[in-house]
Amino acid sequence: MNLREILAYEAEKLAYELVLIGVLCDQLITRYCLRHPLMYEANPYALWNMEHGLWILIDVAIIAAMIGIPFILIRRWGFKGRHVLLLGPMTYGSLRLMTAVLNINNYLIAIMFMPI
Repeated sequence: MNLREILAYEAEKLAYELVLIGVLCDQLITRYCLRHPLMYEANPYALWNMEHGLWILIDVAIIAAMIGIPFILIRRWGFKGRHVLLLGPMTYGSLRLMTAVLNINNYLIAIMFMPI
């Protein structure tokens, strides 16, 4: 393996790990924060999914798509620059991780005003 292949492999691994970590952190932290009386889910789509028990299933489907589609396309076709497909999982994972951090921030603000 040359350096280019090693870097491509590491970037792909990072993208998939970022999706998993981002979704897992968002799920766990959101569930923890919603136990506080001042915290609520502001996203109406996520709220509907939570009320109907679909939130985890949809996240599993999104994870499967975010990992599976680039994984298959990168290996199936050898076009130059195919690793740009990793921007999707990297962006999605980063956004979910930022959402988890924002939830922690909001939770800390909530407990300052009303301790549990």
